[in-house]
Amino acid sequence: MLPDILGFAIVDEVDSILIDESRNPMIISQPRADNNQLVVTVDAAVRRLWQLIMRSVDVAVAHNPNKPRAAIEAEVKARYLVLDTKQRSLSLSQEGMALLFQLLAEQPGVVFRRAAREGRPPTIMDLWEDDMPWGNMAITSLKAYQYFNCGVQYIVRDGQVVIVDESTGRVRPISRYSAGLHQAIEAKENVEVKPDSHATASITFQVFFRFYQKLAGMTGTAKSAAAEFYEIYGLRVVPIPTNKPPRRKDLPLRLYYTDKDKYAYIVSVVEACWEEGRPILIGTSNVNESETVLAVLQEWCRPGFRHLAARVQLLNAKPENVRLEAQVVAQAGLPSAVTIATNMAGRGTDIILGGNPEGLTQMGLLRLIYRHLIPGLTPAPAVLGGAEAQAAASELDALCPAMPLDVFNIYEVKDVQEIQPRSAADQQNGLPRELHLALLAAIMLAQVGGKGLAEQGLRHDDLRAMASAALSAADVVRRTTLRRLKETYGHTKLQELNFTAVVAPKADTVFNELCDSLQPYYMG
Repeated sequence: MLPDILGFAIVDEVDSILIDESRNPMIISQPRADNNQLVVTVDAAVRRLWQLIMRSVDVAVAHNPNKPRAAIEAEVKARYLVLDTKQRSLSLSQEGMALLFQLLAEQPGVVFRRAAREGRPPTIMDLWEDDMPWGNMAITSLKAYQYFNCGVQYIVRDGQVVIVDESTGRVRPISRYSAGLHQAIEAKENVEVKPDSHATASITFQVFFRFYQKLAGMTGTAKSAAAEFYEIYGLRVVPIPTNKPPRRKDLPLRLYYTDKDKYAYIVSVVEACWEEGRPILIGTSNVNESETVLAVLQEWCRPGFRHLAARVQLLNAKPENVRLEAQVVAQAGLPSAVTIATNMAGRGTDIILGGNPEGLTQMGLLRLIYRHLIPGLTPAPAVLGGAEAQAAASELDALCPAMPLDVFNIYEVKDVQEIQPRSAADQQNGLPRELHLALLAAIMLAQVGGKGLAEQGLRHDDLRAMASAALSAADVVRRTTLRRLKETYGHTKLQELNFTAVVAPKADTVFNELCDSLQPYYMG
């Protein structure tokens, strides 16, 4: 039910909503009857069928090492399945249907009711003609295994299957696949299977926004879709000039006969940027393409660029990448940085040439804190077994991910007085000068806190809380030191100060004065 009058709407990223997703329906749904156990039962049979198919693929690959795996996999699957990858649909061959029927019949709780009523043994046709839709449920489950991959079409987060928008790379936590597909994926991933739902009402974005008397929006890419806006919604596109003349060069489109040609050109452009020390952002239309471009860069680049190819940053909806999104964006403007992103629209972040000062500060603090704390917290090899040690190392990687920032190497010192000032000529190769202060505070906190933690015998489990606390304490030292330096030297002279002779002693003095009040931050 819509109200009688919808006054006005202002839409952010208007081309994405009104053009790209105009046919996507907004749905009101209600849960169906509970069939969760049936979904799990069917998944058990389909899982065995899928494992048999993949084992057959592995055997065929072993016997034909020179033949591409994709071709072998297609041949093996054709024995059991009839695939339509473009429509993401499939059906069973005669052999696949017979095997599925056999596996389903072996599952406890599977009863072909029609055959039981008629007093006859069940047959393959009962997959489709029985009171229970065994065949249709199995087809849906097979689609989950064939076409839907964790980390690409969806992710598993907090015990739930969350859809990934393949156009934007963003997660859609409140959306669910329809027609039992979401339940099939939940069963496949061994998480709680929630009741399916059916649509009781739906309306597309295009129809919905036409009910507004006045409609407007904003985006940075509306000019190319001006004809569609006027034809569909009767909206005119008005470009707003930039505050300063843009220095960006809009190059003409390039068309390629094959994907190989396109990827070869991408590699050549990236290598040229590496040679000049320029950062570059590569935008892709979906998550799969971003993964492909990353693999191509790492495999096709020349040997002299291998060390840089290993540092390429990927920004999409995978859990490990979502968690590091702020860090990836902070580094994207650094010299020679390469960032591959799936549709940056609406991320609410700006890439700053030279690196984002705030983001880089956070990363520098974390790195320094962990470098100073971990040696005192790492248990002896005899304490941890191989598996436990590996788990601890994985936890450390998650807490303090590897960051390809050589500019932090100058801060690998044991005493704050050892840090040398950076000249104007070094600016392009290092961090902004204003970040020195935060890094100094981080080193002091890490040194004192590390000694205290080592004496208390604390282990890896305490690192997450320790890092957060040290960041808070370092910020207090940074702000206090800045205020006192401004009082003494004024605002205009800060960039000219010698950090070793002036700033480091001042920061050390502030830290000693605030030590008692900061102790709760880093000593718990």
